Amino acid sequence: MGVISSDSIFHFTRSKDTLLAILKNEFQPNFCFERCELGNQVVKGAYPMVCFCDIPLSQVKEHIGKYYGEYGIGMSKSWAEKMGLNPVLYIRKASHLAAHIKSLVEVVRSTEELKTSMQKTLISILRYIKPFEGNHLRGKEMPDKIKFYDEREIRYVPPPEMTNNRHLFLSEEQYKDLKARNRFNSIVKQLKLSFDPDDIKYIIIKDEDEIFSIVQKLPRIKRKYSYETVQKLLTRIITTEQIRKDF
Repeated sequence: MGVISSDSIFHFTRSKDTLLAILKNEFQPNFCFERCELGNQVVKGAYPMVCFCDIPLSQVKEHIGKYYGEYGIGMSKSWAEKMGLNPVLYIRKASHLAAHIKSLVEVVRSTEELKTSMQKTLISILRYIKPFEGNHLRGKEMPDKIKFYDEREIRYVPPPEMTNNRHLFLSEEQYKDLKARNRFNSIVKQLKLSFDPDDIKYIIIKDEDEIFSIVQKLPRIKRKYSYETVQKLLTRIITTEQIRKDF
């Protein structure tokens, strides 16, 4: 039987500069828009998060380029557990669970005295919910319906206490307002998801031609990337070309 999950989780990006920014500044949350159908009701909004996938390299090649970028970083699962990351809860819109969550949403919306403490609790739950399948919302070039369940997403969402229960959620209108979104992103990006070099299991780049530029830039990124650390990280560089051919 093939491996369903691995000892690493992966965060992908479409830009080498973004990959280098992660190595320099660690993971910084951004507001991402989510839309989930609960029966005949749609719950939508944006939440601050950093997303990873729990897919072995032998299977992730099906997603690279189509849904993910060709640059990425693989982190150990022990690090993910230590930092409080959790798999998302995939919901089928016609399921019994969707009906229960829908009822909870309706109660919180209709009962005035619950709109403070219970609303915050509900938002904390909704931030970890994702539709089982649907249209890809993160890029206009991908309007096709996909099965999100195949991504096996693991998510970091800053705990409410890190922001004094503020900046937990943006409405669709706030998210579409680029100035407002950028302002809120500038706030939550301070809630970094930190790591040490030893937590890194893979550095994924597009092709071998970029290895030299990565080698040059790693020592300049941060003091913690000493010569010995850089040498260790170099052994963890892998290309998307290798993943497609060898896994």
